[in-house]
Amino acid sequence: MYNNSNRNSQSTQPLLTAHWRRILTLGSSGPWTKGAVCRNPREEEHKQVTDIMQSLFAQTRPGLSPFPSSTLLLTPVNQAKQLMRELSLLNFRHQLLQVDELVDESRPRASPTTTKAQLQVALANHTRSRLMLVDRVLGGSGDLSTITFVDLGIAADKWLDRVEPLPSFWKLMDSWSGTKDSIWNRGADSNISKMPSVGEEWERVLVHFYVQTHFNVIGYAPVLPRKI
Repeated sequence: MYNNSNRNSQSTQPLLTAHWRRILTLGSSGPWTKGAVCRNPREEEHKQVTDIMQSLFAQTRPGLSPFPSSTLLLTPVNQAKQLMRELSLLNFRHQLLQVDELVDESRPRASPTTTKAQLQVALANHTRSRLMLVDRVLGGSGDLSTITFVDLGIAADKWLDRVEPLPSFWKLMDSWSGTKDSIWNRGADSNISKMPSVGEEWERVLVHFYVQTHFNVIGYAPVLPRKI
């Protein structure tokens, strides 16, 4: 979900985690009272998310209030955490594809020897292959129509569950511009699954490169599917 409440804004920014937490509590706290004066950062945050939700519904559900008049039950903690988890995975997938679109140097380009039809076919095949890599990064659950929102792929907690999708993350970013660490190609070692400490060091290199690249081209740090 993105903040479009300021229609004069030059860019669309993803919501902060603090905003998501506040949105999840609106069912119990209710919306900010129109015209009320904010006395502290917490109240300012309350007002911001109220404005965001009202703006979103005005654009997508005209005439429908985002705040039902009846009192809602509190969202169970586990359910709220799962929702945050799902949103994080969606954001991660979207941001990964967005950066890949901007910095991928393997993308087919027009040339004097390539026809328009050939270029279109090459681009379609290339896009398909990139989507497949992202799907593998998320353990086969990257497709938005089938995503399961469980801890698969590089979002898994255990190294043995992450080691298989990590090469896809590596291959995806291998064609990205930017300076890569000396151990960048460590993923080519077929025995890396048997060396957790060595593999996790390589994993941190991949994540650092991704975070830095995202920051360089987008301007802010990305959402990650797990704590590295």
